[in-house]
Amino acid sequence: MRVGCVHARRTGGNGDDMRIEIMRTALSGLDLLRREPAMAGAILVAQVLDVLIGIAINLTTAPPPAGAGIAIDLTRTGGGALVSLVVLSLANCAIFRALLRPDERSLFRFRLGMAEVRMFALVLLMVVIIAAAVAVYAVGANLLFKVDAVWGAMDAMILFAFLTACGLALASVMVRLSLAGPKTFVDRRLRPLLAWRMLSRRFWPMAGVFAIVGVLVALLYATLLLVFSLAASLLGLSPDIGGVTSQSYTTLAEAFSAERLLFLAISTPISTLGILVLTAPGASVLAQLMADTPDRRAEVFD
Repeated sequence: MRVGCVHARRTGGNGDDMRIEIMRTALSGLDLLRREPAMAGAILVAQVLDVLIGIAINLTTAPPPAGAGIAIDLTRTGGGALVSLVVLSLANCAIFRALLRPDERSLFRFRLGMAEVRMFALVLLMVVIIAAAVAVYAVGANLLFKVDAVWGAMDAMILFAFLTACGLALASVMVRLSLAGPKTFVDRRLRPLLAWRMLSRRFWPMAGVFAIVGVLVALLYATLLLVFSLAASLLGLSPDIGGVTSQSYTTLAEAFSAERLLFLAISTPISTLGILVLTAPGASVLAQLMADTPDRRAEVFD
């Protein structure tokens, strides 16, 4: 079934024409779910294992001492975060394998090898970029509040404009790096800089793709909140999202409370769909480029 498409064209200096089918690319994650339900199921299982490992880490390590404030226990939070990044790297490689190397031997598109190691390194790089953007925003906001203390009431629009600028800057970097994962997977080496160059003349079509993807992700998150709240209310449970997502539990009974189990049952399928929606578009675009003429392919991969 062919999804209706919006096309973005750009003619290069050599006269060739580059076309990104915006709508079709943005919905490629949903199409992949239809074509690869077993892989999607494997990603879902991997996420459940991620949650269980995180619970085990939390229950077997001591919580931060009382009165620690915002002090972070790296064993608890860092260990669980690393496991989540490993699972995300495996899921990314499975999606890229389905779209870019469909004939490669694997179990539900999953493998353990150097491709997954490289993807983990790339995911860590993306986390560092996002953390740097958050740090820049925090420093800037702090400076604005200091100015407020000297000059009087700070207009909320100033902070809003600063937040918007930081968000747009981070979004543009993420769009420019959207081919880094699939390109790293295909070339068997880390390729963030080459991926950046590949989209130097194709930024706006890809920005359109991820604008639609962003709307889809927002709808998924809203669906999660709505469905969990309704289900919890119908079952007589607490609909507090903050409570079920906190890591403050210390016993098995707290870790596997009815509210947490309900949230897990609802959030895991939605999270799986979110991974597909976010990851597939970059690989879909790279697949389109790889399927182009030999001359175009040489230009793309130089």
